[in-house]
Amino acid sequence: MPSTSSLPRNVRLLIAMRAARSVGQGAMVAAFTLYLHALGWSGTAIGAVLSGALLFGTALTLVVGPLSDHGGRRLFLISYDLLQAIAALIALLTAQPWLLVGAAVVGSFGRGANGSAGAFSPVEQAWLAIELPMGRRGRIFSLNSAVGFIGMGAGALLAALPAWWLGHALSANEYRTLFLLPLAGSLVAAALLWRERSARRAVAHAPRHHRTQRAPC
Repeated sequence: MPSTSSLPRNVRLLIAMRAARSVGQGAMVAAFTLYLHALGWSGTAIGAVLSGALLFGTALTLVVGPLSDHGGRRLFLISYDLLQAIAALIALLTAQPWLLVGAAVVGSFGRGANGSAGAFSPVEQAWLAIELPMGRRGRIFSLNSAVGFIGMGAGALLAALPAWWLGHALSANEYRTLFLLPLAGSLVAAALLWRERSARRAVAHAPRHHRTQRAPC
């Protein structure tokens, strides 16, 4: 497995963002349908919400991919993570059905994306491909996927721990606290990219004799 220290800076950034997102996604895969069941939703209603999230994500992918080719990949990914954070915050604060459905569709709760940016994943993939020479892409893409699987496994374990600790199935209110995980993961991912963007701006506006220095990691 390649050392992450030898990877281009943006590649390390994208892998770190995937790690942050994947924990929350794994928790939602394990707990979201159980949460809806605890709220008293029927199997048909739960399936409709998950199907709606899938269709929404598919439609959005068709739009996002071509648009991202014109630049602005950072903006797309920051926007995605902030939308995920808003969706998780709504689900954390309320169980109002229409708000929860909207949050679930936008946040793709209950659907594992392996830490990727969901419908915005073409942006990630294109960015990784640009940053890497052809000969390294296979290994780094595999590493990126492995990080996502590990993070999702950790998230699923974290979602299971409260019930194991308490010794009983969680109530709906107890399930809601698990939305802290995707909320935190999305905010961390957005912060990583925003910090990188700010660092690059600082370098761009520095006096010319300082511009050859690298921005701080």
